[in-house]
Amino acid sequence: MESAASVDCIKLTITMRPRWTLDPSKAYIAFITLEGFGWPVFAVFAVYLYALGYSPLAAGWLLTLWRIIQAVFTYFSGKLMDTISANYGFLAIHGTSVITLLMYSTGKPELIAAAIVMDGIAFAFSPAYRIYEHFAFTGPSKEKLYALMFAISEGVQMVLLVLVGLVFKFLSECGYGDVVLIKWLFRLTSLVSLGLALFAAFVMPKPPTGVSTESFRKFSLTMFKKLPTSLILIVIAEFLLTMAGVLGGLISSSNLLYREFKKPAYTVFFLEFFGSFASVIGSIFIKKVNIEAWHGVAIGISFFMFSTFLLWMRPSMVMLALYLAMTGLGATLQFSYARSIELEFVKEEWRGEYFGFRNMLDSLGGILAPVLAGFLITYFGSIMPFIVKGIMLIIVVLLYRVAALKRTKA
Repeated sequence: MESAASVDCIKLTITMRPRWTLDPSKAYIAFITLEGFGWPVFAVFAVYLYALGYSPLAAGWLLTLWRIIQAVFTYFSGKLMDTISANYGFLAIHGTSVITLLMYSTGKPELIAAAIVMDGIAFAFSPAYRIYEHFAFTGPSKEKLYALMFAISEGVQMVLLVLVGLVFKFLSECGYGDVVLIKWLFRLTSLVSLGLALFAAFVMPKPPTGVSTESFRKFSLTMFKKLPTSLILIVIAEFLLTMAGVLGGLISSSNLLYREFKKPAYTVFFLEFFGSFASVIGSIFIKKVNIEAWHGVAIGISFFMFSTFLLWMRPSMVMLALYLAMTGLGATLQFSYARSIELEFVKEEWRGEYFGFRNMLDSLGGILAPVLAGFLITYFGSIMPFIVKGIMLIIVVLLYRVAALKRTKA
């Protein structure tokens, strides 16, 4: 009887285990969706700095500090993530965020600066995202998985932004100031980061590891010789695209909203709703329409350009909402198709170092952009960052076009 019971227990264990093993792609999509619960505090971060009395230039310097620190560490963290596990990168990012979000909530300049430094080091581990995507998103239609990820995460985020906006609006009408409300949002979001850290550490499947340091060394010495010309052009284009995105991002758009249009902080959440809604539309488009990935990238960047020039020509609340919506749509299309193209080029044996290198370039692209945005706003007006962004996007389109032609010839 005892042996039969033991066999039954063994059988039960064997049959139950697969039910608790998450598919990597589903686990990653769930993780990104949960991260969306932290988006409201990120969306309102620049407004928070302005409400505390920071100028656009001072806010730009803070974000530049974050980018500099990230750029210094991120190349090496990419190699580390592929040697141990990308999950530990997620753990480092969100484990640190639990502390830094509480530091931001104090409103003290010295603690905000210290939190920026800590976040810069922690987010240097962000190559973990690309490494995990390389592991989880397999098959010929990777853009479909990206589309599913955006549809779910942005859909949840869309609802959350409206709810947070309504709560902020109600509490503002009850007499609570923007700074007080945002401080509480930081504190609540720290709990989200704690949950994400635990989810990454104990729930998400871990990618295979053990890439040798010898392969790192060889890749470092012959990096650009190994990379196809098309991929090199994509890397340069993404560098400029990151710079353009930061240039027309939170520093510039929040300046228009909070300092130029004199709108309360909760308006940010309602405006960001349009971006999330448009992102869901873009995800549905990718899922339903089969087009070549290169064309998808071109369409996405076209939305970036069109929205930027619209805001440039007629700055207003309506145009700002349209700008954020079209930027959300363009970002979903461009990101999904561009990552799909990029993952086809990247080989598993040097993916960690490659994505670390890519992330370092993205960080470098974002180093000058926040300060440049603050400088342009201070000395040339609130619209100038968007004009410069539009010019940079034209260059990005040309680079992607040449990359596509090179790929076709190859």
